[in-house]
Parts: sequence; structure tokens; C-alpha cells
Amino acid sequence: SQPQPMLTTLDCADPSISVAVRDESTSALQALTQWNHRFVEAMAKRLSERLENEGLSHRTKAVEGASRLALGRAPSPMESELLGEHLERFGPASMARVLFNLNDFIYLD
Repeated sequence: SQPQPMLTTLDCADPSISVAVRDESTSALQALTQWNHRFVEAMAKRLSERLENEGLSHRTKAVEGASRLALGRAPSPMESELLGEHLERFGPASMARVLFNLNDFIYLD
């Protein structure tokens, strides 16, 4: 029953303590964890495999499909262009990690 380090870094509440308001912070360590943690890396690989299995390996289809799966919406024209360039240069798993680090993925408004 040890706290999970990634969730601790991301301000996950301690289930053994009752608090009225959850702590919130934004730090460089959180961004690094969200990019480099092995769980995020594994989920990015899984998303890239899903895109391939669903026949979404073409640049436009991959960006559109990944954005819809990760963000629940189509990418804006600028996002589509930037994600497409990133996809071509670094591959689908890296593009998925970029999506997982967007504000729209991390924060609920």
C-alpha cells in the first residue's frame, strides 16, 4: 500500500487522509514525469499500436484518430500541422506523448 510515485508527483490525493480541498500545483517535475514516466511511455506505445491496428497509419488519419482518442475532439488546423510534422519526424508513439502532455489532456475546464 505504498503511494505510487507518479501519482504523488501529480498531486494525487492520499486516500488515507480526509481533506476538504485537494492540493494543486504545477511544476517542472510534473511535466517531466508526464513525458518520461514508463507508464506514459507504455500508453503512448499502445496508442500508436491501436492507430496501426485500426488502419490509421497515414499522416492525416493518424493525427485525427489520435487526437480524437486522446482529447475527444478533432485537432485544430495548426495542431494538425504540428502533430503531423512531429509524427513524420519522431513516429506515432512520440506524437501520442505530445498529445498526453497537452493542456486539453491534463486539465478539465
